[in-house]
Amino acid sequence: MKKTSYIKLIAVMIAMIMAFSIVSCSNAGETSTTESTTTKEDTTVETSDRLQDTESSEATEGQSEENTVEQTESKDAADDISIETTSEKATEEQSTETATEEDTVGITTEEQTTKKTEVDDEETTEKANGGSEKQTEQKEEPVVEYSPLNDPTNIITLNKDMEPLVIQGASGRSNYFNDEYVPLQFVHASDMHADLDNWNRMVEYVNYYSDYISFVMHSGDYVGGDQSVFVNMYKDGLECDVPIFNCVGNHDTMAQGTTALCSASKGRTHALLFGDWCTTWGVTFLDCDYSTAYYRDFPESNIRMIVLDQYYDVNLQKPWLKALLDEAKTEGYHVITVMHEPSDRIADAQDTAFHSINDWESLYTLPKQAYEDIISEFVKTGGILIANLAGHEHHDLFGYTLGGVLNSVVERGSGSKYWTDGNRVEKTRTDD
Repeated sequence: MKKTSYIKLIAVMIAMIMAFSIVSCSNAGETSTTESTTTKEDTTVETSDRLQDTESSEATEGQSEENTVEQTESKDAADDISIETTSEKATEEQSTETATEEDTVGITTEEQTTKKTEVDDEETTEKANGGSEKQTEQKEEPVVEYSPLNDPTNIITLNKDMEPLVIQGASGRSNYFNDEYVPLQFVHASDMHADLDNWNRMVEYVNYYSDYISFVMHSGDYVGGDQSVFVNMYKDGLECDVPIFNCVGNHDTMAQGTTALCSASKGRTHALLFGDWCTTWGVTFLDCDYSTAYYRDFPESNIRMIVLDQYYDVNLQKPWLKALLDEAKTEGYHVITVMHEPSDRIADAQDTAFHSINDWESLYTLPKQAYEDIISEFVKTGGILIANLAGHEHHDLFGYTLGGVLNSVVERGSGSKYWTDGNRVEKTRTDD
């Protein structure tokens, strides 16, 4: 009975199980839900206390999990960012590494080109600068302003040994004279004969020593062979820092194509030699039309300079000259006279820089000039004549006439273009 009962019981249970299984199969979702619900309810009932106990824990854990999830998500996001950043960083690092590696060769193609261009530019600049520096070192010298002392052919360089005399001559009178007069130092030139080069050479010398030189006295023959050979050296030549006084020479009076004295008008001669520049000289002309004779006083030096014309207005000049000399004697002026030709032949010659057969011929063949006797009388009656300045002979003469008039005759300034005993070499001291 028991066995049968057991069997029946088992069969019933099997039937129930099968029925339950069928129900479960047919209502799988419901059964699952029911079972889940039941299970959950059971679990909830069974674990309610535990859930309550662990709720906060689970909440904490949930929060932790959420935090963990958020952190994980953040971390994942961060990781993603990190990965992206790392990826970008890796790319950048790789690019940097690549760039670093390519720095030797080039960073990128574009950067490499830019870098190469910059490097090439720098190298080109360095080469250019280097080359320029080398050229500067090898070829270029500091720019030095022109100085006559750097030119061995310059008149200043060639006559540099005269500089102490030039400076000393203008330095003042010694106490021996017991007066306050200042030296009057000037340049005497003659017979330029339209030689602009030599005119400029003279002016350059004068300008260099203009602190010691008061003026230039040119004693005639400003034009060439006649008035057709004319250069306006006052206008076309170098500007002189001091006045250049002029005097009428024999060639200055000759019209074109002639050798006759005074064949050119006095008015034209005056225009060529004196022009409008004579208005700055501070001189007083003989009172007549187109006057070519004048004088100037230098009271600070106690000197009167009288410039005479031996060709025009000679008879008009004689009484004028005598009056000026008498006045000078009365006022105590020392006198310099200027004319183109020596006042007379040199009877008592002193040593000169140049000697030739012409020197000695001049001593005996020079004719007496119109003003010799007037000047001689001035000297013999107590007047003080420094010298009569002249040219014309184209060589140096220095000495007294029979009338006691000291003549200082200078070389011609025209180089070798006009008559001379011997040629002078241009740009050498013989030309100065």
